[in-house]
Amino acid sequence: MTRKRRFKKLQEYQGPIDLNVMPFIDVFSLLTTFLLFSAVFIQIGILEVQVPFLSNKVTPEDKPARTFKIHVTVDEETIEVETFYTPDPRNSKTKKFGMNKRGMSRMHDYLIEIRSDHPKTDILSLFVDKEVTYDNVIKLVDAIKFLNKNDPPLPVANESSDESSRLSSTPNLTLYPKILMGNVLFSDYD
Repeated sequence: MTRKRRFKKLQEYQGPIDLNVMPFIDVFSLLTTFLLFSAVFIQIGILEVQVPFLSNKVTPEDKPARTFKIHVTVDEETIEVETFYTPDPRNSKTKKFGMNKRGMSRMHDYLIEIRSDHPKTDILSLFVDKEVTYDNVIKLVDAIKFLNKNDPPLPVANESSDESSRLSSTPNLTLYPKILMGNVLFSDYD
C-alpha cells in the first residue's frame, strides 16, 4: 500500500520537472582538467641514449682535431696578429703592424697569405682595446673582412678533399666573413 500512495502522489503533481545538473557539471569539469593535463604529456617523446662505458684508453675519435686559429689584438698604436693551432703544441706565430693606413694595408696582405695557406679557416677573433676609436675599428674590420679589387683570388677549399683544388674568381669574395669581436681583457679565454 505504501507503493500505491507514493505513485498517486507522483501522479497528482503536475509542476515542472527539476533536473539536478550539478553532479554532471562537476564530473565534466574534472574530466576537462584531466584532459588538459594529459594533452600536455602527449608531446613528450622517448630519447634513447647509449651510456658510455668507462675506459682510460684514448681512441682516435676522442682525440680533438687540430684547428687553426687567428687572433688580432688591437691597441692605440699596434695591431698584433697571432696564428696558432689548438690543441697543443700551439706553434704560435705573432706579427705586429702599426695602427695606421700603411700598417692596416700590410696586415691585410699578411691575412691574405694566411688565408691562402689555410683556405678552410674563415673565422677570426678580434680583440680591441677600449682606447681605440670607432673609426679605426671600422677601418680594421673592413681590412679584415673584405678583399680589395687588386687582391689575388683566394683558393677555396674543395669540400670533397682537404687540399684546395680550385681558385675562386669571384671579385667580391670576403677574406674572413666571420669575425668574433671581444675585449682585450678576455683574450686568454679561448
